[in-house]
Amino acid sequence: MELLVVTLAHTNAENDPETAARVRMVAETTRLAPGLVNIRSYQSRGKETYYALLSTWDDEESWLKAQERHSPRQQLINAAAKQLVGEPEQWYLHYLWGYTRPASAPDILMLQLATVRPDKIEQAQQLWLKSLNQLVGETPLAYAFFARGVHEDHIPTYKPGAIGGTRHKETSYLQGVVLLNLLSWGSEREREALHTLPLYQQTNAFINSVSVSRLFALEPC
Repeated sequence: MELLVVTLAHTNAENDPETAARVRMVAETTRLAPGLVNIRSYQSRGKETYYALLSTWDDEESWLKAQERHSPRQQLINAAAKQLVGEPEQWYLHYLWGYTRPASAPDILMLQLATVRPDKIEQAQQLWLKSLNQLVGETPLAYAFFARGVHEDHIPTYKPGAIGGTRHKETSYLQGVVLLNLLSWGSEREREALHTLPLYQQTNAFINSVSVSRLFALEPC
């Protein structure tokens, strides 16, 4: 099963041009890693300054072999230490749902990371999946996916099978389970239309009530 590695780095705004170049360098270096399917780099939209790298690997074995040299988190620390505000965060996830509309370029993105209460994980996951399937017919999404996993810091020694997708039940990992939702649009008008939909509002209200949820506004870097 493919493994998604999401890396988030907050940076100093004054060093943005140089930092952007360093982030792109990390992405290009990671492209050389054996077992990598693809990698995408994004930067923040708005006052905050942060970058996100989303890399997909053939499977957990491929990541395990590559992570010592090609972990985006460690590469960012090595390449842009002076520009970083704290250490980058990194998550390991498995895809649960995806959608692509080829005719629309994903120029505006919203990344939502929700660390869910252990007793509400399955309910939140099923509600989010149901809502996404309905939203596809109601809003002009360009590209979207939904994934489940854990923060890297919840797995001191990463080994294949540590995430285990939706079947993993060990309490230590359930306490740190993250649901990730990425949505993208071809224009600001299309993005704004989503927030007027009752289904989106209701789903988001529930997710916020059972999790610590973080939203990141992004655009391609």
